[in-house]
Amino acid sequence: MPVPFGPSSSSDDEAGTAAGHLVVLIVCAGIFLSAALLTPSTGNLKIGPVTLPGLCVLRNTTGIPCPGCGLTRSVVSAVHGDWKGSFQYHRMGPAVVGFLVLQLVYRLTWIGLPGWRSRISRVGRVFDWTLIPLMTLLLINWIPTVIAALRTAF
Repeated sequence: MPVPFGPSSSSDDEAGTAAGHLVVLIVCAGIFLSAALLTPSTGNLKIGPVTLPGLCVLRNTTGIPCPGCGLTRSVVSAVHGDWKGSFQYHRMGPAVVGFLVLQLVYRLTWIGLPGWRSRISRVGRVFDWTLIPLMTLLLINWIPTVIAALRTAF
């Protein structure tokens, strides 16, 4: 009988790790699939003929864009091959797409090639830690946007 809070067996650890990789893989694939179904427009995103409402709570309530404003349209544009438009919607969009592609490749390799797991584990830790600088860059990128929004507001 397993002990609820005790050490787990290696097969339990492997199953938990595999589930984690699968979740990240599904989320990344879902982002790309959603981006492929959507089309960017000047205002909001469209799915077919239907224009979706803007969902940014900060922008809708204060008029100031959040660090991620335009990021979805940027990813959608990149998935559709419009890299110039992607960069125009959000300067960090292409970097986010690159991060998602690397995550997909790593997770697919980890799940699909079990013999390579020990070889790629260090790379996986680097990919996991790159989320911190990516989020930091999103915040740094936001500073000029906030300054410009505040200048036009006052």
